[in-house]
Amino acid sequence: MQIIISFKPTFASLNLNDEVDRYAIDNSLTLTTSEHDKLLKQTKKNLKKYVESRTQKGSFSKFSFSVSDDDFIVGLANTRKEFEVFPDILRYMIKMDDNDFEKFSGKYIQLHFCDFGFVTRKSSDGGIDFIGNGTFKRLVNISDKPVDLKNKNLSFRMVGQSKRYKPENAIGPKEIREFLGSVRILQEALNPNKENAWLGQIDVLNKIKLAEPFIYTFLTTSYYSDDAVDLANKLGIYIYDIDDLIFDLIEHKVGIKNDKFNTADFETWCRT
Repeated sequence: MQIIISFKPTFASLNLNDEVDRYAIDNSLTLTTSEHDKLLKQTKKNLKKYVESRTQKGSFSKFSFSVSDDDFIVGLANTRKEFEVFPDILRYMIKMDDNDFEKFSGKYIQLHFCDFGFVTRKSSDGGIDFIGNGTFKRLVNISDKPVDLKNKNLSFRMVGQSKRYKPENAIGPKEIREFLGSVRILQEALNPNKENAWLGQIDVLNKIKLAEPFIYTFLTTSYYSDDAVDLANKLGIYIYDIDDLIFDLIEHKVGIKNDKFNTADFETWCRT
């Protein structure tokens, strides 16, 4: 829609408030050669920007431009047989309720360097849905040297928020800013010299140290708007959309049995 508005096509009957794709099957509507070329050029530019931003974000690659003809986009992830279970996992996850998705999130972060994760109580989470504890010894090889032995206990906290949205409802900058504010309030509550504005569980404060590094993590069953991605990147917040989560689960073979998605195995994994 933004592309069409930008170059103002000559056919006056185009209603920009309608769905654009319905015009694609109307043979009475045509683009001039210059309009077509401009549309194609702008579309390729925007798509390349999207693919590059996803790569920079560290997301699993899903699409790329064909090496033989960059007028074509090719899918990448589903070329591997194990990714055939993607639709089954997708259907399951978008049917999760909020509590189940939060429990999943607390378990999921254990795939990412955390020794354990726990979910906060829904009625008093203070905007923080899950917290994980990780140690740097899982990230680097620790030798038997005295300094390394001392460093083996260095730890960090992965604090996060889970949003179970429908895939068509994207996470925007507002949710990212609110999450940032919640983590800041949590950190302030750990400072004995600051007034405590934390509204979440008090026992959470007993499990966290003021000087521990925090890794901000946002998980959703939906996607992120471009503005949300840009803001998260600027703030240093790690974001995972529904595709990221499912691809990661498949890579780790979570809930996969005999090349099929097994809901019982998946639910058992979430509980343990």
